[in-house]
Amino acid sequence: MTRKEMKKNARAVVKKHYIMFLLTCIFLGFLGVEYTYSFSSTKTVKQESDTELGNRINQALGVQTQGEDSLSDTVDGAVNDAVDDAEAIIDSELARINGTVGYASGIVDVLRDNVADKTESTREEIFGTKRGVLAGVVNSVSQGRMWVKIFDALFTLIEKPGVTVFILLLISMAFTIFVWAFFKNMLRIISRRVFLEARIYEKVPYNRFLYFFAVKRWIRTAVNMMVWQIMETLWWFTVIGGPIKHYAYAMVHYICSENTDLKSTEAITLSRRMMKGHKMEMFKLDLSFLGWHILSGLTIGLSGIFYSNPYRAAAEVEFYAKIRKCARENGIQGVELLRDEYLFEKAAPELLQKEYADAMELYSQPKIQSTYLTGLKGLVAKYTSVVLSIDKDVRAVEGIRNEKNHLRHERDCAEGKTYPGRLSPVPRSQRRRWVNNINYNRYYSVWSVLMMFFLFCFIGWCWEVSLHIIQDGAFVNRGMLHGPWIPIYGAGGMLILVVLARLRKYPIAEFFAAILLSGTLEYMTSLLVELDKGKRWWDYTGYYMNLNGRICAEGLLVFGIMGMTIVYAVAPLMDHYLRRIPQRIIVPLSVVLMLFFGADSVYSHFVPNEGKGITDYEMNDVLQQTRENSGG
Repeated sequence: MTRKEMKKNARAVVKKHYIMFLLTCIFLGFLGVEYTYSFSSTKTVKQESDTELGNRINQALGVQTQGEDSLSDTVDGAVNDAVDDAEAIIDSELARINGTVGYASGIVDVLRDNVADKTESTREEIFGTKRGVLAGVVNSVSQGRMWVKIFDALFTLIEKPGVTVFILLLISMAFTIFVWAFFKNMLRIISRRVFLEARIYEKVPYNRFLYFFAVKRWIRTAVNMMVWQIMETLWWFTVIGGPIKHYAYAMVHYICSENTDLKSTEAITLSRRMMKGHKMEMFKLDLSFLGWHILSGLTIGLSGIFYSNPYRAAAEVEFYAKIRKCARENGIQGVELLRDEYLFEKAAPELLQKEYADAMELYSQPKIQSTYLTGLKGLVAKYTSVVLSIDKDVRAVEGIRNEKNHLRHERDCAEGKTYPGRLSPVPRSQRRRWVNNINYNRYYSVWSVLMMFFLFCFIGWCWEVSLHIIQDGAFVNRGMLHGPWIPIYGAGGMLILVVLARLRKYPIAEFFAAILLSGTLEYMTSLLVELDKGKRWWDYTGYYMNLNGRICAEGLLVFGIMGMTIVYAVAPLMDHYLRRIPQRIIVPLSVVLMLFFGADSVYSHFVPNEGKGITDYEMNDVLQQTRENSGG
């Protein structure tokens, strides 16, 4: 298969599954997993004279992401221009290192002078991150930026040594690394699995995003991804080895998504063997998207977000299918580990009919009629999906819905429209079969909704507090309230889950409605709080497409994506476990949390949580930038 044929096939796949590819790539981009260059173009960056060189280098590096060590004159020119200007600076820094007492101390001096002693905004420009809590956090894991947080923590420890700071940093880094390793890193491989199925099949179930959890391989795969990233990062320190190993290890994600039982060393070794003789081929495939990359820059990232990112993802899937086929034909050692054949070709119709005979027989019987809850209880449940408790009537209705959904899925498998899970190489005994029966069109008890509200509030609080500790070395109780919760996180998620319940069958409408709802909530909250208190607890001034500094395009898109994630995956999964908590425990616990939250809200109304790091966090930088832009 030629490169032209691969890209033609990729375009056909994107056309067939455009919405799924689009939302997945947006999700990966905003979380800083992949495709971050498109989203960085949509954010406002400070235009200062001393960052001109940095911008040129970043531009060159952006081109390099399409393939390092390019032989193209265009790429060479962009990189060489930046490198020529940077050589003097690099030489001077090396001279300083050589002149210090000990290599390590020289490194500390250089880093301190170039990062720690600069303003926070300058530090972000050096590391390539952008302004904003979201961008600062989630972009830290992309293209090695997880290490930026580690450096931030080291700088903080150097500047503010002490046992308390050390403990706070340790806890914050543990929390950050946990999310990086077991959530964000997993998104990369989950997307590969989804894209592989989309290449062959007409439908990809929404619960496929929980595939590794369903087959009980989440932790093992997360560890594999962590080992892969550490090894590739270490190779980049050798400069020359970086681009080589980048392509040598490029198939690790696909290999692990196909065989979930592999160890990290097995996956890396197999990728190396498969890519032998194909690294330049993949580099040329990457380079063929250079025009799209330039167009993305010219359109402030929009062409990348809405087309070329999904297109690239589909093309890379085609490349893996090609070299996998070559590896099998050439009998490469270890290729027998790639045994999920029905990810690459549909099973014979007679095999599917035989395997799914029982399901087809049930489906051919008279249709099961859905029942609905009646009375006021049914009316509330119809428009909000919320009930007081999960009683026998609710379970009966959900049981009928789940059975209908299950039979529809089994029919699609039997007809070759969806990946046939029964033919998967993962034994049924090793699967959590209930995961496949999780239905987003479910009812939530009042107590489940309340517990999820507090969980999201607490997780949001942990994120913001951890970031502040890592960057500034000080514990700051983020948010307007005094307790360990930030209501905007929980309120946004639960409102999307409850208010938009009737739109769950229409994902596109759900997505845009989530953006509208969350944007209205955030804007009105900011406006009312400022009118009441005369202060802001967040400010998006300087962000791309912000409205009075209260909301911005970046935040709204993230709310939309996270809302979809909550509705179709996170909330159903969390509710499954919350239902296991006995009523005698979850009801009193919810009541106690509500009492504390209510008391905190009343107290904070009169004595709001404010001050350094809360209401005046980085505000001086914002005001200074505003003056500079206005010529003041």
